Amino acid sequence: MTDCCDYGKCTNGPDCPVRKQRAKEVNEAFIRLHQGIDDPYDDFAAVIKGVIALVFLAIGLVMVVFAIWGK
Repeated sequence: MTDCCDYGKCTNGPDCPVRKQRAKEVNEAFIRLHQGIDDPYDDFAAVIKGVIALVFLAIGLVMVVFAIWGK
C-alpha cells in the first residue's frame, strides 16, 4: 500500500510505486518536449552568412549616412 501524505512526501522510500510513476511521467514529458528540437550546428553556415550580410548592411548604412552629411 502506498503511504503518501497530501504534500507528495512518500514514506515508502525510493521503491514507492507512486514515486516511480511520477518519475516515469516526468521523464516521458521531457523526452516529448525535446523531440522536435534540431541540432543548432546544422544551420551554422546560414548563421554565418546572415551575420556577414548584417555587417555589410551596417557598413552600407554608415556610408550612406556619411554621404548625406558630406564628411
